[in-house]
Amino acid sequence: MKLEQRMLTPFVKAKYLSEPNYRRYTAIIHYLYQQHEYYYGPPSLPEDIYNAIVENDSLQLFEDYTQKQMEEDLKQLEEWGNVITHADNARVSKIQDYNKSRLRYQCADETIEIERMLERLDNSIRQIKGALDSKMVSSLASLILEFQNKDLKASLNKEERTAFHELWTDVINRFKTLREEASDYLGIIQSRNIEEAMQNKDISAFREKFTNYLTDFIVALQENTIVIEYALKDIQARNVVEDAIKHLILHQKEKPQLDEELEDEEMAEIFRMQWVGIQKWFVPDAHGERYVDYLLKQTNETISKFMKYLEQLTEREQQMKSRKHDFLHLAKLFEEEENFDHCLQMFGAVTNVEKPPHIFSEREQEIYPDETILEQGVEEKNLENAKTSGIRRKKQIALMEPSEEDKQLLKALKQKKAYEEEVLDAFTQRGRVELANLEEVEGFILDAILNWISKANAVKDRREKTDNGVTYHIEKKTNQLITIQSTEGVLTMDDYVIEFEVS
Repeated sequence: MKLEQRMLTPFVKAKYLSEPNYRRYTAIIHYLYQQHEYYYGPPSLPEDIYNAIVENDSLQLFEDYTQKQMEEDLKQLEEWGNVITHADNARVSKIQDYNKSRLRYQCADETIEIERMLERLDNSIRQIKGALDSKMVSSLASLILEFQNKDLKASLNKEERTAFHELWTDVINRFKTLREEASDYLGIIQSRNIEEAMQNKDISAFREKFTNYLTDFIVALQENTIVIEYALKDIQARNVVEDAIKHLILHQKEKPQLDEELEDEEMAEIFRMQWVGIQKWFVPDAHGERYVDYLLKQTNETISKFMKYLEQLTEREQQMKSRKHDFLHLAKLFEEEENFDHCLQMFGAVTNVEKPPHIFSEREQEIYPDETILEQGVEEKNLENAKTSGIRRKKQIALMEPSEEDKQLLKALKQKKAYEEEVLDAFTQRGRVELANLEEVEGFILDAILNWISKANAVKDRREKTDNGVTYHIEKKTNQLITIQSTEGVLTMDDYVIEFEVS
């Protein structure tokens, strides 16, 4: 229905959802919709509709409902255009029987679409929504490349037009899936309370899984966006789109249509709108903007935001564990120490407070210069129970047992960390390492080398320590560039030499 038609004529076919007798109308429509959608049954008789409504009245809303009322409701629904009537002439042999023939009812097409929409809305709450799967992008790129290689200037036979229509449909559906799944997934992440969502997950394991998942999507999107953009520009430059639309229109006309057929220009406009949507996503406009850049930016911001929260949760967890042991140890030392000044020094070393105040009084009293505070008498103060005092309560979070998948992932992370530390320790034991003579190294070793060079270049004497406490010094051997082979690719850099001070 066009916008002008909707503005001139009210859409009465949705009135059955909001009228005073909406429960009765909804029950009738729902039964007829099920007969059409799931059972592929013929138009229904009034007594069949009535019996189904009464027998399935789990809420006891139709105890006083009569078949006569239902027939009146069917007439009202027919007046609104929600149901269509058919004469039941299956057993008619005489003209008298024809005049007495009963009516059968079925849903109109618009009503079926309304019920489908309501069903999708109801099911969407229980569906698994949202994904950032890297394969969605790569599969879309391969379909567009297949479209680019099609020779659409020549005439196509019926089978070729059918195959091209399937390709076009696959491109549009894949593009729609990418948009909706990415939007839903990012929306879920931004709307959830991260602290509550992490209650039953191991933070370290989830952080690794989450970052790898989104990083793979970003890499796939960046790599395939270039391919898609080039293919779309080439298709547009060769004016292939209009030829494609002509073949699609011919394919639509070859199908027998019972509904009112659209004009050629109306069908062409639908296909153009689908193509323009893909163009706006992947090809920059006159201002250099495209929607896929916004998706990349939003995904990167989501990773940064989520990682920041996870780091805060990790630090808070570690801080709570470490500070508890610190203060228990400090309390034990205070209990054993007789010298109060030593206690002050220990407290200052832990809290960074050089002279901590240790006497506080809320009572009002006169100041006597000849008397010390201790000589003026002590103040008695009742201690309140921590459970009943007016302190700020922290939200209790239940400790959940990590899932088996999290346990396996955490175990794999620990093994990976131990392996990397062992390999890096063996690497630093080499003493002098000339990067130009290195054989292929693993990715984490290359990251460590770049980190060591960056730290050493930040100080004047180019001498620093590794995370394991090994002192090293770097220098340039030549002014030429070298290449280092790693499992993640090839890196071109300056010709450095690293000397580790090992025994």
